[in-house]
Amino acid sequence: MNSDRPASRDRPHTLRVHVRRLSTGRHLVTVVGDLDLHTASHLADALQPLVLTGGHSVLVDLSDVTFLDSTGLTCLIAVYRTARSTGARLALIAPSERVRRMLALTGTDQVLRSYATPDSSPTDRPRPAAGQPGSSNMASGACSSVSGAGCSGCGICSAHTVLPCGM
Repeated sequence: MNSDRPASRDRPHTLRVHVRRLSTGRHLVTVVGDLDLHTASHLADALQPLVLTGGHSVLVDLSDVTFLDSTGLTCLIAVYRTARSTGARLALIAPSERVRRMLALTGTDQVLRSYATPDSSPTDRPRPAAGQPGSSNMASGACSSVSGAGCSGCGICSAHTVLPCGM
């Protein structure tokens, strides 16, 4: 079996997460390494407290993520759902090619917005929390797919079950 990365038993599971406050209510979280089954809880532990406060914007720099598996993706989706429910904003910054491929393959790139730099991400107020005036259908559980034909089990909206990552 040929793979881009060594077998799990042959490599250390490392993920570095650094949180930096950019301004009041705006944080940049830099992620370096493999975001997978063994490391996703570390990222969740850093992100969840930031998105639990409504009105915050959390920018997640994924430019140095070398691998993303389904558990890492689920982690990002779970944090996104928390952000939506509290009125916080979650945006991805400069996802690496491997991360972009996984986001596109799963359709998650249609929901988790990506920006080239922290400065290119919106600085306006985050969206209202689910159930608040102005909240979208996705936050309230009435999902519509990209085609508008209704959700086919996206796993992102609150109408579908997403396993939490290490929470």
